[in-house]
Amino acid sequence: TFYGCSSLRSIVIPKTITSIQENAFGRCTSLNRIELPDSIDMINDNVFGDCISLKEISIPNSVKSIGCYAFGGTSLKKVTIPESVKKICPHAFSLCYSLEEINIPSDLTEISSFCFSKCKSLKNIEIPKSVKIIQNNAFEYCSSLECIQIHDYTNLIDPSAFNHCQSLEIVKLL
Repeated sequence: TFYGCSSLRSIVIPKTITSIQENAFGRCTSLNRIELPDSIDMINDNVFGDCISLKEISIPNSVKSIGCYAFGGTSLKKVTIPESVKKICPHAFSLCYSLEEINIPSDLTEISSFCFSKCKSLKNIEIPKSVKIIQNNAFEYCSSLECIQIHDYTNLIDPSAFNHCQSLEIVKLL
């Protein structure tokens, strides 16, 4: 793997690759450009975790699963999770302090624990009506979060799902 290669700035993954091994590019602190092909079907645990220079990513429509801490600790500003993604593991985007916008796929049924924990720049979130469960601490310490839109199809919101969201003013039940 390339774990901890602090000088690595750019990655182009060839179309012959279908998944990237756990920790493959974690803590590559200068990494700011990644090209992922449509052949990738899974982004494993901690693949890009703590890549603090990573500000944008285009997740291919072929990806079905995003692993634990896959993008945790990055500087992503906006994330569009494609409709193909059916599972987002715990901590997948935690500690993304610069994350301002998330587009959650309309078929996702669960938001995992700590999934978006400490995304301090996130102001608004719309939970799609497909989401049935929001697990513990999913959005904890999202200190700029002002508005949440949740559809009434959500069956379970863990009591700690939105802990310490001190800016939260509006919860819209749709």
